[in-house]
Amino acid sequence: MKKLVLGIGIFLIVLIGAVCALPFLIPASTYNRVAETHLEKALGRDVTLGADTRIMIFPNLGAKIKSVQIANADGFDDPYFMKADELAVAVKWLPLFSKTVEIASLKFDGAEVLLHQKSATDNNWTFAAPTAEKEPDTDIKDEDPAGPGFNAVIPKAELTRSKLVFRDDLAGSVYRIDPINLTAKIEGVDTPVELSGDVTLNDEKFDISLVTGSVNGLTSSTDLPIDVSVKSGPADATFKGQLVLGDAIAVTGDFTAALRDAPKLLDVIDMKLDQDLGFVGNVSASGKVSGEIPQLKLEGLDIEQSGKLSRASFKGDALLAETPVLNGSASFETSKLGDLLKAVGVAVEQDLNVLGAIKGSAALSGSPENLRASGVNVSVDGSSLKSSFNGEVGLTKAGPGVSGNLKAESSNLRKLLTDLGVAFDAPTPNAFKSFRADLSLTQSGNRTNTQINTMIVDELVVDGTFGLNLSGVTPYLDINLTLPKADLSPYMSDTKNPPSQADPNAGWSEDPIDLSILRTVNADAKIYVSELTDGRATIRDMRLSGALLNGAFEGKFTSLEPDGGRQGTPIGIDPLFNGSLTVGTKIAVAPDGQIQLALNSDGSGITTAALIKFFTGMDVLEGVAELKSDVTTNGLSVADFVRNLDGTYNAQIADGAIFGVNLPQLLRSAQSALLSGKLPSALSPGEKTDFSSLELDGSIASGIASIDLFQLNAPFIRANASGTIDLFNRTMDIRIMPKAVTTSQGQGSELGVNGFGIPLKVTGSWTAIKGSLDTEFILNLAKQEATSRLADEVTNRLGGDLGSVLDSALGIDRSKTTAPAETTEPIAPSENGNELVEPTPTPTATPTPTDPKKQAEDAAKSLIMDSLFGKKKSD
Repeated sequence: MKKLVLGIGIFLIVLIGAVCALPFLIPASTYNRVAETHLEKALGRDVTLGADTRIMIFPNLGAKIKSVQIANADGFDDPYFMKADELAVAVKWLPLFSKTVEIASLKFDGAEVLLHQKSATDNNWTFAAPTAEKEPDTDIKDEDPAGPGFNAVIPKAELTRSKLVFRDDLAGSVYRIDPINLTAKIEGVDTPVELSGDVTLNDEKFDISLVTGSVNGLTSSTDLPIDVSVKSGPADATFKGQLVLGDAIAVTGDFTAALRDAPKLLDVIDMKLDQDLGFVGNVSASGKVSGEIPQLKLEGLDIEQSGKLSRASFKGDALLAETPVLNGSASFETSKLGDLLKAVGVAVEQDLNVLGAIKGSAALSGSPENLRASGVNVSVDGSSLKSSFNGEVGLTKAGPGVSGNLKAESSNLRKLLTDLGVAFDAPTPNAFKSFRADLSLTQSGNRTNTQINTMIVDELVVDGTFGLNLSGVTPYLDINLTLPKADLSPYMSDTKNPPSQADPNAGWSEDPIDLSILRTVNADAKIYVSELTDGRATIRDMRLSGALLNGAFEGKFTSLEPDGGRQGTPIGIDPLFNGSLTVGTKIAVAPDGQIQLALNSDGSGITTAALIKFFTGMDVLEGVAELKSDVTTNGLSVADFVRNLDGTYNAQIADGAIFGVNLPQLLRSAQSALLSGKLPSALSPGEKTDFSSLELDGSIASGIASIDLFQLNAPFIRANASGTIDLFNRTMDIRIMPKAVTTSQGQGSELGVNGFGIPLKVTGSWTAIKGSLDTEFILNLAKQEATSRLADEVTNRLGGDLGSVLDSALGIDRSKTTAPAETTEPIAPSENGNELVEPTPTPTATPTPTDPKKQAEDAAKSLIMDSLFGKKKSD
């Protein structure tokens, strides 16, 4: 018995030894050909193995083969699908005894895999067994090892120190993963496939764990369970659920995601964005996903974002499709809105960080093109602004719609505007101090209507409504506002006569005026101001109405006396207290910026002095006036407007006065002024001329205003004027001709030459006006008069040949002269201007017979004085 046992033992040892020795007795090339045959059978590709093969015995029979290469699929241009520095393959011992080859493990070391996606359905990593079996090598005498006894399932496959290159022709991109250290385990065609290890993409390591369905499941349309986890420095993600492989890939399951470094992740996947997403910070998401990949439904979403600039969240459902849909609640907060907008690429000139803490929440539903936010609650809490909104907001293709309540308040409006980059100088300490508003917004179709519950800027109270419609190409505004009292004095300089901000000699500004904003909105406007004042003057019952369409505004300004008139007396300057004024306005802005402007005005019962002082602050003229004007202009700048000004004007003023000149005094001193050539004291800012009526009429052409009619009527005084005012060059050339009449009603004789009075010239620039008597005009008039009366005057006054007496004065050649008689002062108005008195005669110096030049001059002057002021009385 012992011998039997010993014999069996010896037999087994010999058998095992023989079995162990057998592989070493077979040439390595034989193993290579066998391995190539089986791999080609399994993969359907040509496989080339190197000659340096090492045989392994334990724990499984196998070999390590240097230089392995698997051919690429037909139609792909890369020279191989995969190559490796070394391939280690092992087969199980026991199945060999039943002529079955089962691969126990497969390991590629230093492998390079070239994946190529040509189209949506054509790639080089889908393996298919060849349709025809490869002829076995004739040197192999045994049965074909690739016959029915071959099991192609690989229980364990590894990639170590490997890399993968993925070329995607669809996206036009190339990705490289290096190194790859992965292990795949497959126990059978119907058992789960496990994959674990790590890959490094663009220097970022990703740990991967995957458990999925069986090999058979991968090739069928049945549900394929998947449990996958990817972890890395910038982000993590997990999914556990089912995958359905068919004509369309469908998925269902639970997922989680965590993003810690968005810029790093974008670098890893080689995605370039203009924005720096570092502000995003940490983002976490979880939920359930279901549906086909082109249209995935996300349920129970819980997304949280927390960064250095903002915090946000969303809880609810979403549909990821060509048109995404949201249904859930969202919240958002930031204390640095300006920095946040810059970070996402929104260019804003103002520093919106000054708004302070901003918080908002809302329930969202719909798609981006038709999104509705209900239960909106937004608040702004800053040092200069407190604001809130509660209501609903809709974003549709037709435009946004808003309904709810908006409140805003600022106790330091000036600082808020300054912080927001609005450049201005507050003219007084009381300007732009505070602001408070309470608005109710309602939606009517595509129009958002706003009811002003409260709107107060400093002391300005505004009431009314305005509507906004954004459904068209151009936004539309409908404004209807009322101001009980608009006191503009806080917004005007404290200095009553502020210095000019520009050089008055510099001319009109050539800087273009940009009114392009008029082309960005269409509007209807109605604004009523019960009392408009600047602290000095007041205009009551002011109405502005008009329409703006495609860059053209046409409107009307009116101030009409109410029925029954205004009660009491005006306080301060009130030019329209007992009158009315209507001004029609047309402004059109062309695409190239050219501006067309037309104004026409019609007023009556206007207090002229108050109106002029209201606009200029100067005392020039007073009286009750009727005004009419019609002017047009065009251009790009103020200089263009003045240069191109055309039109007409007319004014009729009753019971008034002209400041700066005393015409009665001028007439009283006219003789001495003519003799001395100096202006009398009647021309000075402190003088004035009362009149019963004054009519002005004229035209404007290319910026030059012509005085076609100037007719002044006053007791014992008449005056007319002519001339031009060059509005563009700021110069004037005017002749005013006052004359005395013998009665207060203007009846009786008029003293003058051919109906003309004493002409006064006003010339020069607006900043240096010069006044003088027009002696040249006087001499010309005297010459005409003297010529008609020459024969009598020569006989009565000179008694002979004129000689050179009138040569210089009248241009008449005479040869006889006589000594002039004495003259008297002309008849002129009295000091009080109410009656005419005859001055006391005074002797006129008589030149000696030996001074003919002096004699001639005195004779000419005597003739001029008599022509202008009347002949002397006889002794």
